[in-house]
Amino acid sequence: MPQGLAVVCLFTQAAMAFAGSKTNMHWIPESASAWDEAKESARPVLVEVWADWCPPCRRMDREVWNQARVIEAADKFVQISFDASRRDETHIGGISLGKYGVHTVKVLPTIMVLDPWGETLTVYEGFVYPAELLAGLEQIPADYSAVRVQREALLSHRDNSRALASVGRLYQRNSTFGIANRYFKEALSESGAREDEAQREQLQFVIATNEVRLADWRAARKHLEEFRVSFPGSTLKDAQQHAAELRSTFPNSKMVAEVNRLLEERPPKRH
Repeated sequence: MPQGLAVVCLFTQAAMAFAGSKTNMHWIPESASAWDEAKESARPVLVEVWADWCPPCRRMDREVWNQARVIEAADKFVQISFDASRRDETHIGGISLGKYGVHTVKVLPTIMVLDPWGETLTVYEGFVYPAELLAGLEQIPADYSAVRVQREALLSHRDNSRALASVGRLYQRNSTFGIANRYFKEALSESGAREDEAQREQLQFVIATNEVRLADWRAARKHLEEFRVSFPGSTLKDAQQHAAELRSTFPNSKMVAEVNRLLEERPPKRH
């Protein structure tokens, strides 16, 4: 075999080893049974809304859905395919996902990540590069069994601050700090947290430290100052542990130094 052809063959084999095929995804049509499967198995849901007249959708097939690492990361999801080919290209409109309401779709493809009970976690509009999609998929928990009771309780009573905080901690453990804070902030706004000083203290501090992890310095400073004013002299048990984790992750951060300063100052409590 000529040397040039051998090199081409080697590159082809390497590419095939890295890439899979869209057929290796496990897409199923949107249906009530698909959502039942998600709830029963406590698995998250990945939805792709696409159309055969959509060039970016075909590009997703060629460049994203056939990538081995994307296929692997998507394997934990119930994968729902919503074919919008019969929709008007200039007005796609809303799509119904099971019993979970109508979702407005402005562009194709639209890719949605939802929890097993149909709550939207992330939405990607248009073509998504593999690395971006992969990072998002990897952060979603594979198993929601640990919060099934709390999550189902929220379907009828969304004002349950303890259930909201429990769900937030699931995302926290998975290092999905943005979604975790979404639940923590909602929990903090409910009456249960307003009436429970220990819970409110915990939520305010973890929200602030998650903002540091997300490098949202302005929000972190705001929440840290709120924590300091609301809970002067706090003896929160896991505060030092959070601070140690932050120092390890951001050794040169001025904001982490501010976290340490607030924990060490311990001003007198107000009377």
